[in-house]
Amino acid sequence: MFSYCNFSSGLIDEFKRLVEASSKIILLPHTGADGDAMFSARGMQLFLRSKGKMAEIVCMDRPKVDVNFSFHTNNYPYDADLVIAVDTANSERCAMLKNHRIPTINIDHHKSNQLYGELNIVDPVAGSACEVVGAILLKAYGREVISAEIAQSLLRGLLDDTLCFAVEGCGADTLKMASLLIDQGANFSVVKKESKGLISIEKMNVWNQVVASGQHFKDINCFLMAIDNKFLVKSGLSEYDFVGLINLVSQTIETDVVIIALEVKPMYLKISTRSKKTDSSAFCANFGGGGHKNASGARVAGMSLVNFAQKVKDLLKK
Repeated sequence: MFSYCNFSSGLIDEFKRLVEASSKIILLPHTGADGDAMFSARGMQLFLRSKGKMAEIVCMDRPKVDVNFSFHTNNYPYDADLVIAVDTANSERCAMLKNHRIPTINIDHHKSNQLYGELNIVDPVAGSACEVVGAILLKAYGREVISAEIAQSLLRGLLDDTLCFAVEGCGADTLKMASLLIDQGANFSVVKKESKGLISIEKMNVWNQVVASGQHFKDINCFLMAIDNKFLVKSGLSEYDFVGLINLVSQTIETDVVIIALEVKPMYLKISTRSKKTDSSAFCANFGGGGHKNASGARVAGMSLVNFAQKVKDLLKK
């Protein structure tokens, strides 16, 4: 038995009512969608289609992960009668949530979620949005609706967001959900390989340069990697090519906080953080961002890498 996500029967009943009353559904992951966002959307899409619904995924921009299924970019393919937002803490992370009048179901696991939906199913204890989607399907319809293909998608996103169960706070329910998904036909070996991905020699050479130039502030137990725009352009890589680097470094360097500050364009920084003890979400909130306790991010306009490094030292010394 699962003690999952303390969802009331009222929440589950309302989820079923909204889904069953709709025929054209849009699934919205957040901007710069990661594996959890994309594969929770995919798992829900597969379920909805099995119920005879029209269901399409709409992304705001290019996802951070490669996927083998289709999605739309920045436009609704039809007049939807229901929107399901997944892994999206607030409307700032998904512009298409703003100023529309379509009923919205908000499914998430971020403690910073702003509960913007007509129906909000949010479990901040869950390890991923995929885990929450799996729990909803399990409670609403039973495990028989979780096909092998749905299970494969949900397990992929779960592994991506928990770094293959490596993050602090990855609890028993997360492992139980993974076990259930494997029972339903997900291939753990295949999903784990897909989640880790392959790194080209060219990309690894760039990553080595970034790590070699990183700064280890021992007094605040932080390792900072700063990538300026000139280096980014010269490397030939995009911002998405650095997604796996911070996970690799955080698991191999003995320090509490690991930060990548990427100057996507002059004076515009993309910040990613990983931590073992420090609350990454609270740290990134200082820059208008957020996320999970051990993995968060932000985007900062009008700040140089030098000023950001000083801000990091000031904040983590407190």
